[in-house]
Amino acid sequence: MNRELISRLADVDENNKINYGDFCKLLDRELLKSELASEKTQEILQQPLMNKNDLTTLIRKAFANKINLRELFKTEDKFNQGLIERLSLYQILESLPFGYSPEDIYEIFRDSTIFDAHGNADYTIILQNDVYCALEKLKFQSESKHSEKNSTSSPKKSLIESNYCN
Repeated sequence: MNRELISRLADVDENNKINYGDFCKLLDRELLKSELASEKTQEILQQPLMNKNDLTTLIRKAFANKINLRELFKTEDKFNQGLIERLSLYQILESLPFGYSPEDIYEIFRDSTIFDAHGNADYTIILQNDVYCALEKLKFQSESKHSEKNSTSSPKKSLIESNYCN
């Protein structure tokens, strides 16, 4: 895994600094993930999108519609701590073009969101979801291949391709 991808996955608040805790979470997720979990993620990505009210479907719909969840969350993170108010998260989900009703959003809150004692949602849990990371990795690979095709430099194998973990 190269530096740019690590930065993209571990730098949750996008301040070009990797928090030690976030880096450890990334290592845990990438190095300790079992083959079974990886296979399950690939199976999920191969399934057709259903109208389910869960985090995985929300993430897949956002990527399919080129919606940057990280940016949406970051703009509402007033103190740059990976937390946003419950109401802000509700408004973000309500504003997405997926037709979520208040009941749908409540279901996502109940089943997939972690709130602290003050009612703030930890959106880093969403950004560190296996499906989110797999889709981010695919997007990164696609962008890298696209930029290689448009570059006039020598046709070397990119660091991104050669350093990707399987």
